[in-house]
Amino acid sequence: TNPVEVSISIAPRLDAAAEPRFLGQVVASDGYTDLAVVKITKTAGGRLVDASDLKDLVAVPLGDSDKVRSGESVRVLGYPTVAASSAATLTTGVLSGTVTDDRLHTNRALLNVDASLAPGNSGGVAVDAKGRLVGVPSAVARDTSSTTIVAQIGRLRPVNLAKPLVDAARKGEAYADPSVL
Repeated sequence: TNPVEVSISIAPRLDAAAEPRFLGQVVASDGYTDLAVVKITKTAGGRLVDASDLKDLVAVPLGDSDKVRSGESVRVLGYPTVAASSAATLTTGVLSGTVTDDRLHTNRALLNVDASLAPGNSGGVAVDAKGRLVGVPSAVARDTSSTTIVAQIGRLRPVNLAKPLVDAARKGEAYADPSVL
C-alpha cells in the first residue's frame, strides 16, 4: 500500500543538509521494480503548491538507459545511512554490466555499477556524464561465498523502466504493471 502523503526534503546544495520543503502524493508506482512517481502537491506547511514555490528546483532530464554502455561513467547522489550525514553523498563509478529479468522481459532490468552504494542510496539519482538521469539506485548485491573477501556491486533500476510510470502520471492515468498481466 502506498502512503497517502510523503515528505519531500530538498538540499540547497550538495554539501548542505536536506530540509523538508514539500509534501507529495504517489501518483504511479510499480512494486516489482520498486519505482514510483511522486507529485509535489503542498508546501511543508500544508499550503497548496504554486509555480513560485517550485522556481528554484533543478530539473534532471531523463536519459536513455538503453544507450548507456559498460565502461561509461555515472555519478550517484543519495543519502546512505553509513555516511552518517544529513547532506547528500556523491559517488562516481562506471557501468559494469546488466542483469536480465525474465519477468520484465529484458536483459537490462538492473544496471551494475562499481560506484559505492549502500542502504539509503535507494531512490536517489544516477546520472550520466551529461547530467541525464539514467538510473535509480535500488540495491547492493554482495557475494559472501569467500571467507576472506566480500565482493559487492551497486545496482540501478534503468530509467527506461520508470518511463511508463512517468507517462501514466502525466496523463493522469492509472499505471498497470505489464509484468503481471
